[in-house]
Amino acid sequence: MFMAAPVSGQVGQSGGSITRVDHFFAESASASALLDFLMTQFELPEAWPYRAYGPFESGGVDVGNVTLEVVRFEDSAELGSGRFSGIALEPEGDTESALDWLTERGVEHRTPEPFPPEDPVWENTTLPTLIPSNVSVVFICDYKNRSLVLEGQQAGRALLAERNGGPLGILGVRDLVIESTDMARSRADWSRLLPQTRSAGDDVLIEFDQGPRIRIHRGDTDRFAGIVLTVRSIDEARAFLEERELVGPSIDGALSIDPQAVGGLRILITQAASTPHGAPPGG
Repeated sequence: MFMAAPVSGQVGQSGGSITRVDHFFAESASASALLDFLMTQFELPEAWPYRAYGPFESGGVDVGNVTLEVVRFEDSAELGSGRFSGIALEPEGDTESALDWLTERGVEHRTPEPFPPEDPVWENTTLPTLIPSNVSVVFICDYKNRSLVLEGQQAGRALLAERNGGPLGILGVRDLVIESTDMARSRADWSRLLPQTRSAGDDVLIEFDQGPRIRIHRGDTDRFAGIVLTVRSIDEARAFLEERELVGPSIDGALSIDPQAVGGLRILITQAASTPHGAPPGG
């Protein structure tokens, strides 16, 4: 049921493995206002305009190496604050080949959900064991017209590069951070899906050839907890946030954006190729 931008044009695909994180989404009762804030304050390019898709509303922005969707579901008004809720994985092939891949590897999955059902633009297959909770989800998103999706993503990333990453100097998302109450289970479940899953100190790390990586660390709940952005200069990013009074609490010594300014989302900032991997959003 989660997102995708309307597209057209088809890419022939084969194989069932996972290539990258295509997009991730944040849920908010004030999704339209949050999306507008991200575009106006941080100059993130629009990936697709905010609009209604029946049971949900959403819009997207480009974050350098991945797309961020901001979504409002029918029950989002009950949320106390916004939260990161979903991670969409891109399959190498189509849904059918992805299902074969999942079955071969013994990965639990739900029945694919095409949207819209009568003439699907995308088809999502939820993987319930990867974040076993009712607030976060990992799913495979099979765009039926992937060539134009890729074209749009490339255009957005080129535009952000032309803007020098906006006032924060954003280069991309380094980490999508997942909290887990059972690290052994998490490593086993993710390794079943993605063979490149490995230990990184006390954490579990999944890296792809492109886009953000997924980092799992121990927490008191199972959820998609936050993200870590990479920027050109941490000092320039800090100066901008201080000028706008948008600096959040320091987390493990890392700079963060004030969660109240971004709808309750947990966003850390680190300088590219200059900070050790770690310091995930916590709490």
